[in-house]
Amino acid sequence: MPAKLAIKPMLRLLRRLVDWRYGPKIEFYLRAVEDRYRKLLPSVCSQVDALSKYDRHLLDCHIASAAKAPNLLKVKIRLASTKDFVERCVGTIGPSDAVVDVGAASGVFLQMLGKSEMAVEAWKPALQYLRQAGIAAVEAGEEGLPFANNHFDYGFALETLEHVTDPVGTLREIGRVCQKGVFISIPYRETSQVVAPKVIGTVTDQHIFELSHGDFDRMAAHCGLVVRASERVWLQDCGAGIEYFLRRRSGFHKPSVWLFYLTRRESR
Repeated sequence: MPAKLAIKPMLRLLRRLVDWRYGPKIEFYLRAVEDRYRKLLPSVCSQVDALSKYDRHLLDCHIASAAKAPNLLKVKIRLASTKDFVERCVGTIGPSDAVVDVGAASGVFLQMLGKSEMAVEAWKPALQYLRQAGIAAVEAGEEGLPFANNHFDYGFALETLEHVTDPVGTLREIGRVCQKGVFISIPYRETSQVVAPKVIGTVTDQHIFELSHGDFDRMAAHCGLVVRASERVWLQDCGAGIEYFLRRRSGFHKPSVWLFYLTRRESR
């Protein structure tokens, strides 16, 4: 027992030494995100830089964490990487392509695509942002999408499925209304898990089901969809030197996001 008690002050001392050498945890985290930004392709970097005009929208509608600065850059990297993935899968989304973004938040991704419609949201503050931005939006939850079959060409649900109580039903609905394809982003997980409820908060601001690639593939099959392309996205970098080992211990060597492009099973 005394030996166990002695470990705690040693760990506190080690934490102070790490903070003295590498800065507080928030600065350590931000450096890992900034290092990742510096390794992006120039075309993706330019997309990240262009998102600065949406900082207030992203902070208000896309980031629940108190760590605003590093998460703001992370969201920009994720959005820019997603747009790059979309263009490599299907080319540029053109003016004649009808799209829907389910769980659009402030509508930034629609604006990146040059679109002013259609957004689907259940969160009223986000609906207010969408309408102020001139983006057509409908209020809808998990009861279904108020659109006819094949109403859109492409659908998007970015960091959305992990927040809903019925991801199978939600994905099936997106597939129903989108005739050309669906793009999904979810948190990267090596094994699936059901997240315990938070003491404070609502269903919409916490993760519920987090799926591995294999389980996502199987869920898509239940929706009549097939994964045509997938990609991992890293939002932090391990850096070099001693800090490399500290960042690796924090899991920064792992991807943060899975991107998927899906079509209906009968599509080619």
